[in-house]
Amino acid sequence: MGGDHFEVLCVGGGAAGLSVASAFTRSKKVGVIEPAKDHYYQPGWTLVGGGIKTLEETRRPMSEVMPSDATWIKEGAATFDPENNSVVTEGGKTLTYDYLVVAAGIDIKYDGIKGLSEALEDKKSGVTTNYSPLSVEQTWKNIQAMKNGTAIFTIPTSPIKCAGAPQKIMVSFSA
Repeated sequence: MGGDHFEVLCVGGGAAGLSVASAFTRSKKVGVIEPAKDHYYQPGWTLVGGGIKTLEETRRPMSEVMPSDATWIKEGAATFDPENNSVVTEGGKTLTYDYLVVAAGIDIKYDGIKGLSEALEDKKSGVTTNYSPLSVEQTWKNIQAMKNGTAIFTIPTSPIKCAGAPQKIMVSFSA
């Protein structure tokens, strides 16, 4: 399958990819590879966990947040070929570029901690994370349900989405 050439090609339609795309659409032909139909403003999830916002308030249709002058390629990236300045999409399109921005986010491996995935799935466990749309609303429920004891807010040593999130939610908890 053929494709298009972009002066700037962004892989990822999260806050980072869309910020870069927006910065260049006035002067460059920009493409954004992003399969998701919805965009979540993940920095807002701390406010969801703190009971200030709902998860739905952090969601927007991708079509509303995509820069209007960018070309939205509605599929994922499958392979990168930097020697030929090209990316092949999951649908088989070959897209070429002058500059490539990879802002695809990170893949959180909850299974790296024994029992964590199971605890996150169990709404009665008292375990939650603000880093997932599947559990962020549980954070506020856990805070409201706590009558005594000690709340533990951890900061992983590995690269994470927002190192300050555990600290910010702790402020909501103690308020």
